[in-house]
Amino acid sequence: MLKDFKKAILVPVHNKKFNYAKKFIESLSLTDDLFLIFTNESEYLDFVSAFSFDCKYFILEDYLSFDEIENLNQKFLLPAFKKLFFVSKIINEFDYVICLDDDFLMADQKLLQNACRSFSENKFFLGGLTKFQTSKIINSVSSSILKHHRNYDLLKKHELLDIYFWLSEIPIYERESTINFLKFIQIEENFYKFFSNLDFHFFDTIAYNYFCVLEYNYNIIKIDWKFSLEDCPLRIWEYVNKNIKKLYSINHNIYKNQDVAVIIHTDRKKGQSYKNATK
Repeated sequence: MLKDFKKAILVPVHNKKFNYAKKFIESLSLTDDLFLIFTNESEYLDFVSAFSFDCKYFILEDYLSFDEIENLNQKFLLPAFKKLFFVSKIINEFDYVICLDDDFLMADQKLLQNACRSFSENKFFLGGLTKFQTSKIINSVSSSILKHHRNYDLLKKHELLDIYFWLSEIPIYERESTINFLKFIQIEENFYKFFSNLDFHFFDTIAYNYFCVLEYNYNIIKIDWKFSLEDCPLRIWEYVNKNIKKLYSINHNIYKNQDVAVIIHTDRKKGQSYKNATK
């Protein structure tokens, strides 16, 4: 078990959510490495002129052309691209990289240590058995990049593609498995070409977690809920914590001084993610 390890927090920032990003940064209390991701220099300059934070950052236009960025944006692939691309840039330097959104809040940064240990020690993810077509398409597209894996049939055999688990827990990338994931999908030399064959249903963490299932014998456990735990009722959240596994993130609408590290989606109304999936 890792007693001491290095972890980084990676956050894409969007100009329409600058105020949320400000609140997120202000919620940090420890000196974990924080990397902000901006699309272009103009977006970066707008942010630093509005808020005087001294953070490490990446600017996507330093790596891609305007046309490439615009194409990703029109396909609604920028969020997934930013996260996976810049995870690849820093994963060799850290034991864990935590990918968070700018509309999240840190409730207890020390608990991120426990969340990272939980990822490596428990070796399973939690989700709900979904009947929603959108969720099933997300699972299908996200797993499609792994179809050549020798164990891929296990996902269908055990009906793991029917369990939706996006944001059921904090999105965490562990170094060794992430490096091997990136090698397997062969995108080191041309990230853009890799993403050009996908659409907005590709969710980076889901794809990586499926790889952990296929390569490292992780499991996906079904919870009695019809969606991701991202939008589960408090009673289910409490049941899981008591009987199955400690969760370290919670939807802000059901947060009541719970023992969590991260509060997710402070910009959404209660059940909004779940309702969007039913459309």
